[in-house]
Amino acid sequence: MLALGTAPATLAARPRRIVGRRSSVPLSDLHYADFTGLLNTTFHVTNSSGAVLPLLLTETEDMSHRFGGENFSVVFHGPSDQPLSQGTYAFQHRALGAFPLFIVPMRGDGRNACYEAVFNRIV
Repeated sequence: MLALGTAPATLAARPRRIVGRRSSVPLSDLHYADFTGLLNTTFHVTNSSGAVLPLLLTETEDMSHRFGGENFSVVFHGPSDQPLSQGTYAFQHRALGAFPLFIVPMRGDGRNACYEAVFNRIV
């Protein structure tokens, strides 16, 4: 768990321009370290009917060593009684701001709906 005002060692070496922003953030400004630093925090997602659902960021995986460039995935868990379809949704996080994100439903664990987003960038 992080205390307010502290950064994990993985983020300390790289300045974060987007901390505390509430406005729209281009996906190109979001990186693996940004998501990893927010593990086990809640993102708010607006579904197609306009309802806002909480999704918990539960996993991040850096795959850059296998594919080159910047490649990573993030996994979210949400309420199983309000599943989201594959598609692009408006995400909001108090530390990152707002951004669109394409997610794909994964097999749930019976208690939660699970979603994955994959980032593949040539840098």
